[in-house]
Amino acid sequence: MPLTWNDPRWVLSTDQPTFACAPPYLGNGRLGLRLGAFLLGTDLTAPALRGAGIDQTFLAVPRFDHSRPLQSYGAHVRDGAMLTLPAWAQLDLRVGDHEFRPGRAVTSSHRPLTTALDLRTGEARMTGEWMVQDGAVAVDLRVLIPRGLPHVGVWQLSLDGLTGGTELSFGLDGSFLEDGRHGEQTEGTAHYASQAYQDDDGRTIGLLRTAGRGRDVAVGLAWSAAGAEDVADDLSATGRRITLRTDGTHLEVTVAFAVHGGTETGGASEVRRDLDAALAGLADGSLRGENEAQWRGLWRDALDVTALPLTHRDQQLLLAQQFYLLASYDEEPHPVAPLGLSNNQWSGTQFWDTDLWQGRALVPLWPQLARRIVRTRLGMLDQARAYAAETGWAGARWAWMSDETGAEIAPPGPYREELHICGWVPLLAWDVWRATKDRDYLVEAWPLLEASADFWVSRSERDDDGSRHIRGVLGPDESVHENPRGPQLIDDNATTNLAAASALRAAADAAAILDLTPNPQWREVADALVLLPPDADGIIPEYAGYAGQTIKQADLILSFFPLSREATPEQQVANVAYYADKMGSGPLMTDQVAAAVRLRAGIEDPHQVLEELIDAYRRCVHGPFEVQYEVACNSNSLMLTASGGLLAALEYGWWDYRETGDDARLLPRIGAGDEAGR
Repeated sequence: MPLTWNDPRWVLSTDQPTFACAPPYLGNGRLGLRLGAFLLGTDLTAPALRGAGIDQTFLAVPRFDHSRPLQSYGAHVRDGAMLTLPAWAQLDLRVGDHEFRPGRAVTSSHRPLTTALDLRTGEARMTGEWMVQDGAVAVDLRVLIPRGLPHVGVWQLSLDGLTGGTELSFGLDGSFLEDGRHGEQTEGTAHYASQAYQDDDGRTIGLLRTAGRGRDVAVGLAWSAAGAEDVADDLSATGRRITLRTDGTHLEVTVAFAVHGGTETGGASEVRRDLDAALAGLADGSLRGENEAQWRGLWRDALDVTALPLTHRDQQLLLAQQFYLLASYDEEPHPVAPLGLSNNQWSGTQFWDTDLWQGRALVPLWPQLARRIVRTRLGMLDQARAYAAETGWAGARWAWMSDETGAEIAPPGPYREELHICGWVPLLAWDVWRATKDRDYLVEAWPLLEASADFWVSRSERDDDGSRHIRGVLGPDESVHENPRGPQLIDDNATTNLAAASALRAAADAAAILDLTPNPQWREVADALVLLPPDADGIIPEYAGYAGQTIKQADLILSFFPLSREATPEQQVANVAYYADKMGSGPLMTDQVAAAVRLRAGIEDPHQVLEELIDAYRRCVHGPFEVQYEVACNSNSLMLTASGGLLAALEYGWWDYRETGDDARLLPRIGAGDEAGR
């Protein structure tokens, strides 16, 4: 991308922590950590969010995670839900009678304590001077979850100018996992059944076992220090606490954390290997060098934010949204939750967010990362086949809210009938093929495409006139169910029917490419599925019998983007305006779909649409680290669904992403000077 590597827009920072300052997030797709109070002096009186249960939602101003220990998650550490890992990045510092708390610390006027997040490499850093007694202590704290060692996290702390009587404590803390509880645990949330910690030649190794499926998880911590005069070491059944003391002027500590097991192979021996590799890589510089090289490769394919007619601040916002998405993905087939590895809302399970919103944003830029989603779904295919059979249908029925095996864990009732997900799953698989034209990949994805198409054939109903209908579903507009006066389930939802038809045609096209014989019913059903016609004003009903009720989020307009329903530009824009007027309080993704439709229609000023898109997004962004929320007033932060929706609106709206022969690419849509792509 044209943005130079030393451009200041790459670094988000603050030296004035405030209540509304959401903490930054670090991750590499396999391991993630939302940083807390030590790296950011926010409101220390805010209640801690729950560890592995569903986070509390607050009205008005969001509150953030200042819990000690801090939450971190591994993509592979699951058992019906995403499990909180033992804390490894918590520490306590005291110089004499002065306890270090960034939000309350007296700092130097010329070198205030500054927290920065480097988007180029995914490293967070706090630097500055802490005024203690009659002197200044230079603080330099760095935290990194490197891409080169995906199961590893590291932090390093350097203190200079100490005045004596310094005490620093840190360790591996699993005390909050004791008895399978994570704070105020939500009933039914998965947890650890056991944990034990042992010394391993100076390392700490923790052996945990999940309660539901008995999966083994190994965690470990290793450290080194310079300048310590006394070391106290406390090993217990729930972790290890190390306390360093010195009367000198300098102290520095390096800590490495690793985790293996869960749904992956690997255990204590792999933890030992990674801990040793992390410390060695920090010492010789190779850990950061490899991490930077991998991030450079990802950023090379990113959207060029300098090509957009936006302020530097808004260009930085788009960099941050790409970063948060990239920090949540690698190429391994693990589920990606709406909040990635930063939080455990909805128990960290997989929804349509991943296939539609995140996947659609990844395909034009990083199709190799989008394959992760498809391969995760392929790993769930047997469960999807079983779910279809259990409910009386053929093929594969994808769960609305699935755990890591693909099992349906949504509560019984209308939410389970959000069958539109059975369109988004195969359509992402097809989009990855269109982006890469990789025949071997298409062979791999074929069983998913075939089984999804067979489901829609069986789930649709044929009327005497030959038309096909999909009845008794819940579309993306969940207010149909959530409003007690709503019909609960509906027939011929526009988005569901068109997604089904598109998935059926994708399977037929894939069969032709692979020289396979398609089920002849695929195209027949696709052509016969009812698409409700517009009224005299060009407005298409959201579902059969829709009479202008308030809606929750984008539904009908999804049939224009991403499903490309045929309609005149004027009809598309009119439907966007009509349903915007019906909108209640819902997530910000609706504005992104609307912007994409309006940009693609090409009859409005694109600069005005772009400005409105960014303004709408910023209503749900808090703090200098450009942290995005589901809505403006809840605690569902680091919402990757939102990041994906924003990027997709630009990729498919401001730019034109389409097939060009042997591949697909971003091409100009807006006028000269505004159109530069990757």
